Amino acid sequence: MLLNVAGVMDLSASADTASDETWDRNIAINLTAPVKLVREALQVMKKQGSGFIVNVCGEAGLLGGAAGVAQYRRRA
Repeated sequence: MLLNVAGVMDLSASADTASDETWDRNIAINLTAPVKLVREALQVMKKQGSGFIVNVCGEAGLLGGAAGVAQYRRRA
């Protein structure tokens, strides 16, 4: 079983104040890491012949907002 739940928030930076470092950190943790974890988990699940993956996210991708640009964008 793989349960992807963890994520980070970008300290509510808006699009005009979020640094490239903030953007890159959020993308690495919130998008890239779950994909890498899924790839690894699938290898194990294929070998054992079963398994399941649950990806959980908040409502930020549906609601959006003026701040938290990296958080809201990665959830959309």
